[in-house]
Amino acid sequence: MHRGALVLKTADIRQFLRPNAALGAVTALVTGTIFLVRGHGYRRLIWGDDELLVEHAIHRQTPFGRLHFIDPFGILDPFAGYLIVILRLTTKFLLLWDTETFPLRAYWLSSFIWTLIAVCIALLISGLTRPYLGFLAAMAMTIMPYSNLVMLAQVNTIYMPAVLAMIIAVVTRRYPQSKGFQIVVCVAFALVTLTSITTIVVFGYLISLVFFRRHDVQLIERRLIWVMGLALVLQLISYQPRGRMISPSSFLHEFLLSSNAFAPQFVREKILEPKSAIENIILYGIPILLGITVFVLVRLGNRSECRSQINIAQHFFLIAILLLCMLIIGNGWLNSHYLFIPTGLFWIGVILVSDATGNSTFRYRMLPITVVLAIFILHLSGTYFVI
Repeated sequence: MHRGALVLKTADIRQFLRPNAALGAVTALVTGTIFLVRGHGYRRLIWGDDELLVEHAIHRQTPFGRLHFIDPFGILDPFAGYLIVILRLTTKFLLLWDTETFPLRAYWLSSFIWTLIAVCIALLISGLTRPYLGFLAAMAMTIMPYSNLVMLAQVNTIYMPAVLAMIIAVVTRRYPQSKGFQIVVCVAFALVTLTSITTIVVFGYLISLVFFRRHDVQLIERRLIWVMGLALVLQLISYQPRGRMISPSSFLHEFLLSSNAFAPQFVREKILEPKSAIENIILYGIPILLGITVFVLVRLGNRSECRSQINIAQHFFLIAILLLCMLIIGNGWLNSHYLFIPTGLFWIGVILVSDATGNSTFRYRMLPITVVLAIFILHLSGTYFVI
């Protein structure tokens, strides 16, 4: 293989960056600042899953993973039943220095990675529509409520925005044209797949393209199927079931808890407490109103010239629901952090359908747009509940 196939050419980098430089710079500056601020209150000690990652990296003990015979450093040792390669590698990297400043380095590294992925999301959406929509998509992912002191400034969640970006990439089908960048994409997809089983929805979507749109499947999509398929085989070999089962009634209860993702903070704070009739109306009424409004936006957007945006947004909505159901079933209950990817997909989809409706000729098109904007602003206070 020629060396040029493995190293990004300067001309390729310039060709990619030139038309996107302004959007990338503004997005990086704004989102990077927000991530630094949101994560600034991190604990100045190693705790939670990061503590387990550090302990494993320093004092690896049996039982090892099923692939330990080719893995002397424990990179392929599972965590909670799955491979977490990026998290193992990141922990090893941050431990090249002392453990006392590990949280500080995790804070800076996670802020950088989240910012980089926010820029990627902005470029993906802007390539589909317009630059300002790409910026809004990145901002939605940046400012929407989640448990920022758990999600940010930690090693254990840096894969989550990457999965979100992967889903957006395969649904929009926006890939770099140069071979060098395509190799980077393939490696990134493989590593994230070796880190999170949620990427199975990405793999499934690519497989569906082969079945239903075989005539226009891109070469890079076929390559991604192969690299992700091999990575999922390794996940399957290393998989260790946790023995958790969930009944249909329990599933419905856990699914309904996801309504808290759209509720104001004073309702989210009572996630595990009895709520008044008014609080229950707010908790379940907001998602119902939001669903009806988004349905109206989709219908109106289909009358505009932006039908492709509507189609992509609908795919985002369906994948978000599917992924949320998979996460609840796989975990046995709703972990609040699992809401990040589905709600991120949902709000980015809302941005697309709102823009399409804004370009329609319907007289009262700004009314549903105003409703979803008000709901988004209303739920920005505070963070997601933590279970």
